[in-house]
Amino acid sequence: MIPQGSRFDAGFSGLAHGVGLSAGSVLTVDVVSCDADCRRCEFSGPTRADLSTRPVINQRCLNDYTKTCRDDTECGGSGACRYMFPPIPAKAGTIDSCALIYFQSTAGPPVAGVIDLLTGETDLSVFDMVIDVVVGTCTVCDGDITPFDGTKSGRCLPAGPECDVHGVGTSVVTRTSFDCPSSAPPLLSIPIPGGGTTTTSRVWAMDPATRPLCTATGATTKRCWCGVCSDGAPCTSNTQCAVGTCGAATVGGLAILTNNHACPMGGTCNWNAVTQRGLCSTGAAKACFPDLGSILARGSAEASSNGSYTIQLANLLCLPSFGGLLDPTSGFPGPVYFQARFKVTPRTVTP
Repeated sequence: MIPQGSRFDAGFSGLAHGVGLSAGSVLTVDVVSCDADCRRCEFSGPTRADLSTRPVINQRCLNDYTKTCRDDTECGGSGACRYMFPPIPAKAGTIDSCALIYFQSTAGPPVAGVIDLLTGETDLSVFDMVIDVVVGTCTVCDGDITPFDGTKSGRCLPAGPECDVHGVGTSVVTRTSFDCPSSAPPLLSIPIPGGGTTTTSRVWAMDPATRPLCTATGATTKRCWCGVCSDGAPCTSNTQCAVGTCGAATVGGLAILTNNHACPMGGTCNWNAVTQRGLCSTGAAKACFPDLGSILARGSAEASSNGSYTIQLANLLCLPSFGGLLDPTSGFPGPVYFQARFKVTPRTVTP
């Protein structure tokens, strides 16, 4: 899978909005079984791409992604070996950031689902990612003649090692590389359990009869897109709670602050229904989710005559409290908007 454009807007604070996969990101999966008509096929991954057609290894050490690996032991110490996408340059309002998305699951493969080989329609039962966010710009790979070819003809700025371009930012056009070390340790690590991501569009409507009340200071009289159940599970309505109600203000004695946005000085979120993006009426271009109306993540699937597919995966999620710095900084518990457009190319494995 090769993304042609994507978007992750995580949390209600707006800080982690606008993260989109860089061009050149690749996710490879294996088909594990198909139905009798060889139409609907189950797949899982990630797996390594065929280096003869894609000479870039995206299985890397988290503690030093300039190193390739096949398992955790090759990363040394507490390092972990993960499949990842190249560094992603982005802006959170006026703040430069650099994100790294990798796949991690507590049990089984972090990617699993079903694809219809006639239409390209795709449903992901498991899509477990983590977004590491670094404050500051991504390290640039400058002067590389041909990106993604495995030849290091560029150099990491300033005065760094030689590099091959592995990613080209979309929202911020910067050429990045696994060969260029990270400029700083991550400030935030945001787990995104994306099970239920699909080529079918997802819509949320602000229904005052079912949506939970917000719990953040000054916002407790309005409804929120996301709340938490009395046992801490994320929810959109009481029907999703095995125990108690959706919208608990405390869980285990800890205060739970939910909101739709963190617009300063009583500002509101100006939501653009065409782009499905919001900006606060106050503050410096601060991203936000609306208090009213609806949110749409568009999904689609289209098969081409050459056997490939163009799909757009979509999902709307509620994430729980993660505690520590992550909650107040990124706005959790809170919503996640996910939309990603991919070109899917089947590959044949020779026995």
